[in-house]
Amino acid sequence: MYLPSETALSQGLPTYTRGHNTPQPTATPSGTVFFQDPLTSNTHYWLVLGGYCFFANGSYHIENNYICFAPAGDPGPNYTVSVDVKEVNGFDDYPFGLSLRIAAPNNVFEHYDFGIDSLGEWVFYKVNGSNATKLHGYTANEAINQGNDVNNTLKVVVRGSTYTCYVNNTLVGTVYDATFTSGKVGLFSNKYEAAFNNLLITQP
Repeated sequence: MYLPSETALSQGLPTYTRGHNTPQPTATPSGTVFFQDPLTSNTHYWLVLGGYCFFANGSYHIENNYICFAPAGDPGPNYTVSVDVKEVNGFDDYPFGLSLRIAAPNNVFEHYDFGIDSLGEWVFYKVNGSNATKLHGYTANEAINQGNDVNNTLKVVVRGSTYTCYVNNTLVGTVYDATFTSGKVGLFSNKYEAAFNNLLITQP
């Protein structure tokens, strides 16, 4: 475990299990841009910490069980966030993706994580300190591109306590939880190295 800082924190997640979901096509919602970054270079002053969060080869890379906050404030109760991501180094059994409503009341970090792995599965966690609870277990979906160096676009539409999750513009599932109500957006890779581009946060 690595100690959390103001702009990054570590976490551990449980072992995956498999399942299956049927993809459903959906349209991309529009809105007012809250924050946007192609993540090709550090023009917005992201955390750079060797071995954890760094820019390389035109992408923002995260590895070794870290979350790195977007350099933007809390987007509020209703927003949509999307990012392109691919695993570039490692095996296929640990997730990487988007962290939502990151906050630290009483110096205990809390957040939601929507991630995929290179097996073509998605998962949604609620994390409170060292406790990680699967709100939706690892589930295979045909919309998720499998393998290393293969791009996937993740998107979550946040409406209060409802989290509607998409991969490659295909609905994979909806999660409901009212535990955390505010906080920042971030990117995470649970163990191996993942590369991120084109982060977009919009508000309705």
